[in-house]
Amino acid sequence: MKIIEYTILKYRYSFHLGEQINIGILFFNHELNKLRFIHPNSLSRVTNLYGFDSTIFLRKYIRSFESQTEKLNKKLEPSNDTSGNIFSTNFEDIIQKYYLIPDASSVVFSKINSIPVVEGIEYEIYKELFPFNPLVVEEAEIKKNEEYISNKFKDDITSRISRSDFNRYFEHNVELSTDLLTEKFEYGWKNGTRNLVTPISFDLSKTTAIKDKSLRWTVSLNLLKEKAQSEGIKFDLLISQPDNPRSDVREHIRKAVERFRSVNDDVLSLYIGEDSRAEYAQYTIDNLDR
Repeated sequence: MKIIEYTILKYRYSFHLGEQINIGILFFNHELNKLRFIHPNSLSRVTNLYGFDSTIFLRKYIRSFESQTEKLNKKLEPSNDTSGNIFSTNFEDIIQKYYLIPDASSVVFSKINSIPVVEGIEYEIYKELFPFNPLVVEEAEIKKNEEYISNKFKDDITSRISRSDFNRYFEHNVELSTDLLTEKFEYGWKNGTRNLVTPISFDLSKTTAIKDKSLRWTVSLNLLKEKAQSEGIKFDLLISQPDNPRSDVREHIRKAVERFRSVNDDVLSLYIGEDSRAEYAQYTIDNLDR
């Protein structure tokens, strides 16, 4: 019988009081060999009981679990598994190795439960545990828009340096102007050159939107290219794309990337997809002028 295992993520405000609040669920579907982490869109119960400060670090945990689940699922795909079976199929081993340790003080997982694979069962369990909280946007509907990319990049950086250092070393909403236009970039940082970072989302269903966005940015970058070369500026584009794009969408993204690459390699670098964005964040930390 194919089964789904799941464990409930709980927030424990005080070890001595023993009070716990459910804040998420981690599933492992043995039939699909896939993990899934879902959680309420709001932590209002935590805020009402323990104050806003408690939710700040909880949201950081939640974001890290989302990111970890996404990374592990990519590695669990057969095409990426070059060593037989990278992971133990023991759910508890996965949790201990890649998520929390069992005796974590304030965020803990419950004992593991097993249920038969039934369509929609994950959502039913969620509704039972969180009857008054809407489910965070379904995985298939999550759009990696510019805000998503920007937040993920910031999370990647602030998981390695403090937020005060982030604010110290990174410019935000940077404007670059010529006589012909003014363009705004999300972040700026220095490592001998000035690197201007902007997110560009191609997680779009309409191919015309992909074409229009890529053309707009190609024109802007070409008009800013001379200024960038004279002032030692580089443009770093963080590009998202759909997880399973249609063939026509995939072709338009390919053409959009070609347009960007026509600008000039000495002033432009492209980072396409989740893994590439994370690698860029690590490169940034390693080379940041401090």
